[in-house]
Amino acid sequence: MGIRDMFKSKPEPQPGLRSSRSANTSTNNTVTPTQPTGSSEDRHATENNDRVRPAARPTTVSPVSSLVSAKQRLAAVAQDYNASREVLQRLLFTQQETVQQQVTDLSAKLATAKETSTTVSKDLNHLQDEAEAEGEAAMGDLKQQQDALDADVNTQQGQIGSVLANVNELGHELKVLQQRKEKLQADEAEISEAFKSETDPMKIVALADKYRQEIDDNQQQLDKTTQMMTEVETKRDQVKAQLKELRSQLMETQKQQQALDDQRETLQEQVATANESRNQQIETLSEQLTDAESQTAQLQRELGEQNDKLAQINADIRDWLSVPVPVNGLMMDTDTEVIFDMDSFTADQLPVVKQAAQLLLRRGVKQLGLFTATFAIDLSEHLAKWADALGIDSERLKIHSPLYDLQHEGDLSAKVSLPSDPVDDTWNDDRSVRTLTLADQWEVKVRYYNDDATNIAYIGYYKAGQLTEESTVNAAGVLAANRFYQEDGKLDRDEYYRQNGLGVLTVHYSDDQLSQIEVLNPAGMQVQAFGDLDGFNQWWLANEFQNTGLLVGAIENDDYRQLAGVVQGSVAGVVTQAAVAADQLVAWADAFSEQQYFAENYETELKLIERLDRSVNVSLIDQRNMPVTMGVIQSAE
Repeated sequence: MGIRDMFKSKPEPQPGLRSSRSANTSTNNTVTPTQPTGSSEDRHATENNDRVRPAARPTTVSPVSSLVSAKQRLAAVAQDYNASREVLQRLLFTQQETVQQQVTDLSAKLATAKETSTTVSKDLNHLQDEAEAEGEAAMGDLKQQQDALDADVNTQQGQIGSVLANVNELGHELKVLQQRKEKLQADEAEISEAFKSETDPMKIVALADKYRQEIDDNQQQLDKTTQMMTEVETKRDQVKAQLKELRSQLMETQKQQQALDDQRETLQEQVATANESRNQQIETLSEQLTDAESQTAQLQRELGEQNDKLAQINADIRDWLSVPVPVNGLMMDTDTEVIFDMDSFTADQLPVVKQAAQLLLRRGVKQLGLFTATFAIDLSEHLAKWADALGIDSERLKIHSPLYDLQHEGDLSAKVSLPSDPVDDTWNDDRSVRTLTLADQWEVKVRYYNDDATNIAYIGYYKAGQLTEESTVNAAGVLAANRFYQEDGKLDRDEYYRQNGLGVLTVHYSDDQLSQIEVLNPAGMQVQAFGDLDGFNQWWLANEFQNTGLLVGAIENDDYRQLAGVVQGSVAGVVTQAAVAADQLVAWADAFSEQQYFAENYETELKLIERLDRSVNVSLIDQRNMPVTMGVIQSAE
């Protein structure tokens, strides 16, 4: 990139040579660089994608003692650099395209696998829901019975819990009473023990008086406690009997639940057996879902691997080539005609066009073409102006223009002649106009290309002093056009002729304004008609302009971009610093089917590539603006 060469030398034919030119460049007009297909360097670069073997350094370097030699050597180095870079570029972008295609294919397969998983899962859920709904519908009554039994079980379990709590409470109360009874009995035994150890009657009477009240109270408490224990025991037995009854009822209800469960299971088996086809579908879909999920996981792994490869290739492209798109030099054969659309260039751009034209001639182009839509019979003045602006001999420039080219078809016819029997033949004072007076009030006024009255340029026909017809004669002396006037002096029509004398165009006027252009074939029959010059020019470019060379024009010019869409040959846009900075640059480039450009200089080329971000063929007009350095470490040897 940057030090492009528009022409690559044509090597002597050798077996086993191949082109390294980008596939997006037209092969009709190019000389492609060649590389040996079996070279070890090419094979090595192909097999080791992350390595590029450096080109061998010449063993000897002849000293450079002149400015011309230095320029020539630098130009040669630039060509070698371009060729080597294009080899690396081709390999990297071929790999990128291959891996990117694999990523695209895997992404499509992954999307299909995910879609399959989603579809199968949806169908599986639908069948399962359908089976469940059908089973629930078949077991509706059983479900109601089960719900009722479940409610009874819950109620009975709640009752049992309440009664069991009551039994426990009564048991605790009975235990407390038993402890109280045992305490009273112990107190009674202690008093009795006191009487047993005493033999003295008086002391016995004294003890009796002392413990009489205590004995009575203790007996009353003991009787009361015994009675309460009997009552609690009776009540607890009743509650236990109630608890036993409730448990018996619960067991009966649970037996009914079990019987109902067995009945439900039997019915479910009957329903499942009755729809064996759907069961098989569910099983098949389950297997398909498992396969799809497994395939999705595998594709995700493979896609990740390819994305890693693509990232590495893109990193190599960024590190080695600096730009993310393929960039090749604009190449052509030296016998390719390069045609400049002079209508597309402004006066400020002519120096750039001149530099491009001079470069093409130095590179071996034999002749340059100039296109203009100027509707004029004689373009010699325009040719002289452009030849001077481009600094090129006019003999090396070929004019292409719709009217001009059509009029120069066929062999030269006879030269125009004047009436041979004028009544009078006079010149004006400065001998610029010759007047022939004829009979019946007709006059013929003649102008010549020179003063010796040999090459007629113009003839005007007058009737009673009124201009009726004008004839224009080309430099070869052949009639080029006739203009006719109406009686009121307004324009009627123009007739243009081929140089063989046959008509080619008829231009009609209305109120002195062009109204229609008719195109005639050699037989004089109308083949096309247009309402303006633009329509005629477009038709000529698409149908009559046979050049298959390279049409070059300013990229920002709207008319040139329209021409580029209809010409049969290749096209290239000239890009200047002003054009590359324009907001509409990308839109302008989108109008070209071939992305081929002449960049004003190295800086413009870099900005063009950055702005377009697409594969381009570009060459420099000013090829002197080289990079500062290639960044290669030099040896002191």
